[in-house]
Amino acid sequence: MRPVGSACDSPPRSARRASVARLTTTRQIVNVSARQLLICNIVITVVDVQVRRADPSDVAAIERIVHAAFDKYVARIGRQPAPMSADYGAAVASSRVWVIEADGEVAGVVVNEVHDDHLLLDTVAIAPNAQGHGFVALLLARAEDDARELGLPEVRLLTNQAMTENQSFYPRHGYIETARGRQDGYDRVFYAKRVERFG
Repeated sequence: MRPVGSACDSPPRSARRASVARLTTTRQIVNVSARQLLICNIVITVVDVQVRRADPSDVAAIERIVHAAFDKYVARIGRQPAPMSADYGAAVASSRVWVIEADGEVAGVVVNEVHDDHLLLDTVAIAPNAQGHGFVALLLARAEDDARELGLPEVRLLTNQAMTENQSFYPRHGYIETARGRQDGYDRVFYAKRVERFG
C-alpha cells in the first residue's frame, strides 16, 4: 500500500478507485491493515464487492432483502409496497436479475425486465445494514449496462409517491420524471433515462 503522506492528505488514488468504501469517523489510534487506511481521523475500510447474475439459490436472500428494505414504507402507503409481494423465483427465471455481494454476503438486488423499446428497472433494494455505501448506484449502472448490451435506448423505472426520498435520488442519477398516476392500486411516479450505446 502506498504511503499516505501527511495526516490530512486526500485518500490515495488506489483508495479512491476502490469499488466501495465504508467511512467511519474516529478519534482513536487504529492499527492500519492492508484493508484499512487512517486519513485525517477517518478510517476507510475497503469492501470486496461483486455484482453478478442471480440464480435460484439467491431467491431466499432476495426476498429477505426486499422485505427488510421496503418494510418502512408500509405505514406510509397503508399497505405492502408491490415489490414485497413479487415472485422472485419467477423473476430470476424470466428477467435479468442481479445481486450485489459485499464481503461474500448478498446485500442488494436489481430486477430488470426487458421490453421491446426499453428496459424496465422493476425493483432495486439494498439490505438496511448495507445502505449508505453506494450500492444502489452500482445497481443502477448495471441496469443501464443491460440496456446498452440489448441495444435498448432507455431505462424506465417507477416509485411510489410516498417514497419521497426516491424522488430526489433518481434525478441525481440522470432519471427524468415522465408522469404521475395511479397504477395497480398505487400512486406512482414514473422516470426514464436515455442511455448511450457502448463505443
